[in-house]
Amino acid sequence: MAKKREKPKETDKLTTCVIYNHLSNMSEDELDKRLKKLRDDGKIISYCYVLHNRDKYTYADQEKDSKYIAGTLKTAHWHIWLKLPRDKARMRKDIAKWLDVGWTMVQDLEYQFENSIVYATHALHIEKAQYSIDEVVCSGDINYAELVQKRVKEYQEATRQSLLYQRKIEIMNDIECGKINKFNMHLMITNEEEYQHNKAIKIAMERYERQLQQRTDRNMTCIYINGASRACKTSLAKRICEHLKLTYCVAGAKDPLQYYQGQQALIIDDVSVDTFKWKEFLNLTDNDTATPVSSRFKNKMLFCDLLIITANLEPYQLVNQIYQEGEDKNQFFRRFKQYYKVDYSYITEYEFDDNINIMKYKQVNKMTNYAVPIMAKKQAEKEEKKLHICLTDVMNQWIKDENIIVLDTVKHEVKAKKKKENKSVDLVKMANNCNDFDSTFDNSDDDFFG
Repeated sequence: MAKKREKPKETDKLTTCVIYNHLSNMSEDELDKRLKKLRDDGKIISYCYVLHNRDKYTYADQEKDSKYIAGTLKTAHWHIWLKLPRDKARMRKDIAKWLDVGWTMVQDLEYQFENSIVYATHALHIEKAQYSIDEVVCSGDINYAELVQKRVKEYQEATRQSLLYQRKIEIMNDIECGKINKFNMHLMITNEEEYQHNKAIKIAMERYERQLQQRTDRNMTCIYINGASRACKTSLAKRICEHLKLTYCVAGAKDPLQYYQGQQALIIDDVSVDTFKWKEFLNLTDNDTATPVSSRFKNKMLFCDLLIITANLEPYQLVNQIYQEGEDKNQFFRRFKQYYKVDYSYITEYEFDDNINIMKYKQVNKMTNYAVPIMAKKQAEKEEKKLHICLTDVMNQWIKDENIIVLDTVKHEVKAKKKKENKSVDLVKMANNCNDFDSTFDNSDDDFFG
């Protein structure tokens, strides 16, 4: 426990001090003359003083005394720092007489002498009026400019380290309470912060995961969507999450929890009879109790508000192929009380009636499946934005860039048009010319010649 500071006394002996004095009490020439004489006489080793004539009262000053109105100028005053020899400490009242002030104006230093005199410029107090180094007067043994520069640099580094530490604690607390997770970390933490606090983030994440491992309760809604390929099962699942303003992860059936990072909803796409065993499926889809689910690198705990399964098989078909003998099939159906069957035209909504005498899905609604034309329109827009490659243009430009001359060795002559022959035959003329006649008709054709 820190020792309580005693009330100042006029007989207290000091080796360092700061004196507050109004400008009206002493001129700068008189002050400088007295300080030099004190140093020459060996009564002090070093001194530093500055005139503060631009200081203003703050709201804190106003709260202490209503006569000090915030924003108004303070009376111009001197700040005078003195450093005495260690073996020549003097009483507070004696030091006060040196400069003709009351002994209460001689105050102890909160820091070492060299650090205290930096206050003269207010360099470390940016909320106050700033004074230049040239306005500060020091004894010859003090390099004030170098001292201020060094102290400001140390202060800035200390402030930076302090801010880094505060930010690190803030990040770790946000991870511990679940505000920051692996899914949204890139939005909540900058690249530089992740690099600087990488070890702390890793520790906080591991700590949070250990806490999750100890939790067993959850309140999760499960939805089952089945239908043919391209009936927009996955698009419908995504739209449900977006409508509810839930962050979601679309996972493949091979390892559904591999890329799950704590999103509010999980969509497991294209589930088949090979995706899960019966017990694994029941553990994953339990609405109220969380148990570890196997994943590629390590088992994970699933804590989400919404779980959506999409599959080609209807719930009955899937259950009949994966359930274990002696187990109650209704365990699965009670988990998925909401079931949507989609085709290219309609979406049929079912709810599971868990009445012990019924235990079946009942149709509650049927609507047009507008998702199909909507997604078809979006797909067409995507196709328009895709890169379309004309290989002929690519090859021609390539040849041009390489300055290659292509010689076409095949002659392309324009074919002369054949004259249309007259199909009519002059039999009299051909009879006079046996050769022509014989070449025109086939004498062996018995039918023609009778």
